[in-house]
Amino acid sequence: MIIPIADQGKKLYLYFEGVYNRSEVFVNGKSVGKRPYGYISFSYDVSSLVEYGKENTIAVKVDHSHSADSRWYTGSGIYRDVWIVKANPVHLEQWGVYAYPAVKGNQGNLHVEVALVNETSAATAVELVQELIDESGNTVGKIVKKQQFLPMAAYQYP
Repeated sequence: MIIPIADQGKKLYLYFEGVYNRSEVFVNGKSVGKRPYGYISFSYDVSSLVEYGKENTIAVKVDHSHSADSRWYTGSGIYRDVWIVKANPVHLEQWGVYAYPAVKGNQGNLHVEVALVNETSAATAVELVQELIDESGNTVGKIVKKQQFLPMAAYQYP
């Protein structure tokens, strides 16, 4: 896999939708992490291990030698998609948007929580825009928040 030089400075994550089980992931020969469980997605930040503009090797080791311990999946290995996720240093956390309705009679509110991360070394001005769009494509609700983010910090907006 070749990651373009233009992506330097971005955060790069390997996102695995499913690997069964006791997996260990390597990038360019270095261990990124281990997962003992096989039925949940996971990701690793590989930004510091990638060689930009060069061929990179991703290897996944799976150890299913202990026993055939699953009644739902009898195989072993990568059984769902794997993605390379690219993000700016200031970005939404993985699974960082949560919305839930509050309905009373024929009135309702949509509550939205957003989690952001600033992985830079400097304070950064951010404008967070939340829009609710109906089935016709019309904006029916909009909130704009501007805030200065401290470096290397995470924020959650209710």
